[in-house]
Amino acid sequence: MSPETSAEEPVDLLKIKPEPSKAIYAVGAAEEFLESAKAKFKSGEREEALEDVKNAIRIASSAILYYDGYVAGTLDTTCYYLQNHYPKRFPTDEWRIIEIGTKTGVRLVDAVLEKLGLEKKKEEMKVDEVGRAIAIANVFVQSVKSIVMIGEKPAGESTVKEE
Repeated sequence: MSPETSAEEPVDLLKIKPEPSKAIYAVGAAEEFLESAKAKFKSGEREEALEDVKNAIRIASSAILYYDGYVAGTLDTTCYYLQNHYPKRFPTDEWRIIEIGTKTGVRLVDAVLEKLGLEKKKEEMKVDEVGRAIAIANVFVQSVKSIVMIGEKPAGESTVKEE
């Protein structure tokens, strides 16, 4: 896929001038949210940790877009961009699950566990869910950091400057 927006790309994926300084700032902010999520998770603040995870991934994704010179209007467009410009680099399917809330995309599991009186099981599942979310956010932040701060290129893009 070329770095320019093609006719097949979403209409809310807009090409802008690359903004590396905003990308670098966003990387730092994403790292701070990730560290905050880890600390909150350790102290038992799972809901707050999950919100920080979401913010870390969102901001890390914004850093890539700034770095490459794009703006995306939705989660779907951002995921589309990452999947097509950085194939297999970012766990976008897992990000969607984190944003939606559960593996099934609905809170059905929570409702069933509550009805069955399995609150403890629900809490154990929440701990696992937040722990996985932190690991996924870590992949996003570290990948973005290596691209923005070190200058790694997307898969298939030449690292040799053409004259």
